[in-house]
Amino acid sequence: MFFKNSDSGNNQWYIYLAMLLILFIATQLGGLPSILALNSAVKTNPNLGEEDIDRFMSNPDFTSFGIDPNIGFLLLLMPFVLGCVVFYYVFPILHKRNFKSLISWTNQVDWQRIFFGFFLWVCLGSILEFTVFLKSPELFSFQFELKNFIPLLLLSLLILPIQTSLEELLFRSYLMQGIGNMKVGLDRKVMIIFAWIITSTLFGMIHLANPEVQSYGLTTMMFYYIGAGLFLGLITIWDNRLELALGVHAATNFISAVLIGYEGAAIQTQSIFRISEIDVEYATIGFFIIATIFVFICRQKYNWQKFIKTGFEDLKNQI
Repeated sequence: MFFKNSDSGNNQWYIYLAMLLILFIATQLGGLPSILALNSAVKTNPNLGEEDIDRFMSNPDFTSFGIDPNIGFLLLLMPFVLGCVVFYYVFPILHKRNFKSLISWTNQVDWQRIFFGFFLWVCLGSILEFTVFLKSPELFSFQFELKNFIPLLLLSLLILPIQTSLEELLFRSYLMQGIGNMKVGLDRKVMIIFAWIITSTLFGMIHLANPEVQSYGLTTMMFYYIGAGLFLGLITIWDNRLELALGVHAATNFISAVLIGYEGAAIQTQSIFRISEIDVEYATIGFFIIATIFVFICRQKYNWQKFIKTGFEDLKNQI
């Protein structure tokens, strides 16, 4: 039913193209404050130059430009904030349907699902990080400062979810619904599988510019990003709505921003702990383990068993 939402309203290909173009322009405009702040720092500090801006792209650390890390964090989030605001107001105009139809088939937001997904993933992710600590405690450093932590926590609870929500709304909903609804002579269930794979791959590709790719390798990071996209897409399909994916993605970035940051991350904050080096293979395996646990718990809580079994049997008969 979630995918049938895209049957209503305007769904011509050029409408999707126009929406994506508007979103691109909005996010670029949202990035201007960050660019202006960096250029201003370079002009006022003789020890900084254009090469420092180039290095910033591979390690977005605002403190090296004399900018408060929480201000820098907010600047990094501004493209997503503006993009999300524009998406919210322009989507109903272009597509002639309720914005909430991107979140659930009922056109209502189940906040309980969002909070459940968020807190469950924070718990599972924290357990994974704790196993990393037990394995290599020497990699961890404690850097808690109350004066920096309070505004960081507020930003991470109030603004950071806007960034993750825009990505989920775009990939796990807007594009997955759109591709799944394409009329190309294939059954909808088959198209949903194609949409799931295509959007997960695109999700991985937009992270190519992330500094983690340069630090830890293209193949390893693409395996992680695309795998994460497949997981988020899968729980969206099985739950027949977007809220769990919204909660999980917000929790993932919350852990990185508030609890445990690491060198070379796309998000550089004054997190409680900082880890100097990541065992990417261990982290990737750990991710898929806790993802499996998450699916098992949600499968029981939201009674996915019947839906999954019926869906796969129907799909098998269609192919």
